[in-house]
Amino acid sequence: MNREQLIAKAAEIEVPELTAETLVDYALDGTPTGGFLQAVLSNDLFEAYGRADDYNMAAMRQIVEFVYNSLPSECWGSVERVAGWTGLNKHELANEER
Repeated sequence: MNREQLIAKAAEIEVPELTAETLVDYALDGTPTGGFLQAVLSNDLFEAYGRADDYNMAAMRQIVEFVYNSLPSECWGSVERVAGWTGLNKHELANEER
């Protein structure tokens, strides 16, 4: 899918707009995300809930659905996959979360 298709899919399932744009930039360009989305993409449920703002907390199911169904499986699921997708190593990614 291209950028416009991904944004439309995210909007269709009510992913917050800024969150959707950040996820699409990450998926297509390898742009690092903030701590909340790093946790979501790394499959760290507790960290994701701990870092979510009110908008993302309310849309957690939609965000996970979008990642699972629309983003390449190679770019999410573990810290290592996220680090590889952004071109960062695991140590650099952990330091960015702080």
